[in-house]
Amino acid sequence: MVAQAGSIPAVTSAEMSKIIVHQRSIKSWGKCFTYFAYFMLFASWMTLIANTISFFFADKLMPPMNWYDAANDKYHRIKLDSYGIGVMCLLKAASSFFSFKQARWTLNVFKPILKEYADAEAGRT
Repeated sequence: MVAQAGSIPAVTSAEMSKIIVHQRSIKSWGKCFTYFAYFMLFASWMTLIANTISFFFADKLMPPMNWYDAANDKYHRIKLDSYGIGVMCLLKAASSFFSFKQARWTLNVFKPILKEYADAEAGRT
């Protein structure tokens, strides 16, 4: 028997059960990736804000550290360079921008897929 143009091919019940399992997997992983993307958006914004503030106040936030070495009977003092801390703050802020972009791309991929599944389950498709 030859399928005619425009006809729907027959799907066996075993194939349909595999399709349903596959669709459930896609839906559950899609939800997982969507929630993780929202978490990444939140974390990226918090990292960007915190490191931007730290960049401007890095020299004031890191006071010199003092300690006494009892074995050698000496006082030690370390002052961290604010330039190095500022560069690290800028690099971390730049990396938060990239994680923000990745989260947006993830949402752009999975939100339409999950919307299609929700529409199909509600009978709107």
